[in-house]
Amino acid sequence: MKLRRFAVLTVVVGLLHGGLIIASELVVFKNGFDLDHPEIEPSRLRQAFAALLPVLMQPGEMIWAALRITPRSSLLEWSMIVLNSLVWGATVAVIVGLLSHRKRSPEAVSN
Repeated sequence: MKLRRFAVLTVVVGLLHGGLIIASELVVFKNGFDLDHPEIEPSRLRQAFAALLPVLMQPGEMIWAALRITPRSSLLEWSMIVLNSLVWGATVAVIVGLLSHRKRSPEAVSN
């Protein structure tokens, strides 16, 4: 995979990942304001996004917990989210690159 294609795919997937994090947080926190009413059941959408959000925050959340880093400013928190999204983007770009290389490889065709 060419470096330019890798970088573009990393940024695109990173942006999609970051957008999904923001959307998840908006759904979870918007619908979470009715927590003082115990008789109100959370919606299925809120439950789905609440389950998805910790997955999307990995591996950053694990690293921050191990290093005992707590974001105290919005700039630090946003930079952590951006770096986490870029890690996800780079991972997806590497997987796509390996799969496309294997698909084009003559050994993969003969096996």
